[in-house]
Amino acid sequence: MANNQVNVFNRKPPSKFAWVAEIRSQAEKSNKPPQLFTIQIKSKLKQSGPKVSSSKNDLSISTTLNLIKEAIPLVILFRALNCLSDKEILNRILFDCPDSTEMKEALRPSLELSKMIET
Repeated sequence: MANNQVNVFNRKPPSKFAWVAEIRSQAEKSNKPPQLFTIQIKSKLKQSGPKVSSSKNDLSISTTLNLIKEAIPLVILFRALNCLSDKEILNRILFDCPDSTEMKEALRPSLELSKMIET
């Protein structure tokens, strides 16, 4: 896979994630190994015992960074980067389609999952 290009993969069930996007970042004139950054959208349906359940948080978006082992909700990453309000986060993500209600609805589960973290 080439460095500094986004690669998107559709995962088949029973995967935890429906979609995964990853980028291996590396400076052009660097001998350091590439740093992997991924964004995952959780699968719509989650197996829980004999029944299949679906909740809003099942569609949340999370990220993984090179030095952090656990996935971080996307909205919490933005808040760590000093984008504190939901409106500011939406403006940064939806900069080229700010009026898209479909995109705003797709991001709603991520915003609701992270509402307890304000700073």
